[in-house]
Amino acid sequence: YQYRAHLDHSETKLYGQHGISGIHSFPINLTLDTAQTVHFYYDHKTGWITDDINSLILTLPSNFQDDIGCREEWNASCFRTWMQDLEGDGIYTFETLLVPGGSWETRVALNGDIDTSYGQDGTFDGENIPLWIADIGYLTVFTWDSNLKTLTIFVSNAPIRLSTDLPPIAPNH
Repeated sequence: YQYRAHLDHSETKLYGQHGISGIHSFPINLTLDTAQTVHFYYDHKTGWITDDINSLILTLPSNFQDDIGCREEWNASCFRTWMQDLEGDGIYTFETLLVPGGSWETRVALNGDIDTSYGQDGTFDGENIPLWIADIGYLTVFTWDSNLKTLTIFVSNAPIRLSTDLPPIAPNH
C-alpha cells in the first residue's frame, strides 16, 4: 500500500514521506504480511504522517506534562510530547519552549503505554531521566536513538524570544 495525508481536498495540503508537502511529495509505503489493524498519525505543525508499522510511536511521560498542555503528569498517551522521526533514520525528536524552570523527570514510552518505556541509560523500565531547566522559554530538545534506546536532552543556555513573525519550530525540507 501507499498513502499520503490529503487535507481539505487541496493539492497544496498534501503531506507525504518525511513531512514534505505538495503534489511532488513521495507517498509512504506500507507493507503488511497479514491483515491487521494499522493506526495512522499526523502532526499539523510538522506535516509528519506515519503509522505504527513503519515507525515507533513515542511520547515523553513526565512530571512537566501538565505544564505544557496535557491533562495530567506521567501520561504516556498525551501527544503533546510526541517524538517524531522526520528523516526516517531511527532518531526521534521532540522540542519545546514550554517547560517551566525547575527540576524535572521524564522517560520514553512506546505506543502510549508507560509500562513499555525506557529510562536512564536506555534501560527498559529503568529509572526516570532527570533534567533541569532555568525558566520557561529555554529551548529543550529531546532526542531518542531507537538503536541505542538512549535519550539525550539539550537545553539552551539562554531563553528564546518568541515572535509572531516566525514560523513554528520545525525541520527545514
